[in-house]
Amino acid sequence: MALSSCDEQAKKSIPPKDLLSKEQFTGIMEELFLIEGLRSMHTSAEHKQLNPTESYYNSLWEKSEVSKKKFISSFEYYSKDRSFMEGVYTEIARRIKVKEDKVKSESSEKRPVHQEAEELR
Repeated sequence: MALSSCDEQAKKSIPPKDLLSKEQFTGIMEELFLIEGLRSMHTSAEHKQLNPTESYYNSLWEKSEVSKKKFISSFEYYSKDRSFMEGVYTEIARRIKVKEDKVKSESSEKRPVHQEAEELR
């Protein structure tokens, strides 16, 4: 019994053949956080039914050229390493903050009057 337990532990620490790189994994996790954030903005039950969350996920898998199965396999492997995952979450928070700051700065920039006039045409 003890030998099979050791074998199971050894198998769990072996990375999957199709393990995502740290950068790929972090990028997909970031997109998942953004999808979930968008979904959580629509809090009413009626709106959640209309919100095509699954299509967002499917679009992510297609865009990233990573299957859901491959992502889950990588997530299961990486999630065993707490410090790795903390680093991933820290990086995602940093990236989202950069995006948020960019949106805020772009929305607060004043456009020249002639640009506004052209946009009205």
